[in-house]
Amino acid sequence: MRGALACGGFYADGRNRIYLGEALLEAYEWGENQDWIGFILAPSAASLFDALHLPPLQGLNYRAYDIPFIKPPESTMTPPLACLLGNWIRSSKGANFLLPPLRQMCVKQTDPRVRLKYERTIAFLEKYEGQSL
Repeated sequence: MRGALACGGFYADGRNRIYLGEALLEAYEWGENQDWIGFILAPSAASLFDALHLPPLQGLNYRAYDIPFIKPPESTMTPPLACLLGNWIRSSKGANFLLPPLRQMCVKQTDPRVRLKYERTIAFLEKYEGQSL
């Protein structure tokens, strides 16, 4: 699983299953270019948070991080922010509840490329695991 949240023009016709718009394209491009199991705020979403005076880096769920990409983004782009998946629910000891199942899934991977995606995600979540809520 990987994905991205983007903001902008979007048209949805659920009955006919037609979806169009800049936000959809941006979310798709950023989401599909990740080389891990992560979720990010695309630049348009981060900009909207800032415009609403809700800087995502001041919250609990997003961090500036060297996100592993399949193809490097254009250097002129504002780097996206990585979501600390599972950070909003923790064990009584403060641990991210997603880490144990991710570790279990990682060791079961036989394809080294897939295992690397898990390892990158686990390293990211472990880096911020001890932060206080």
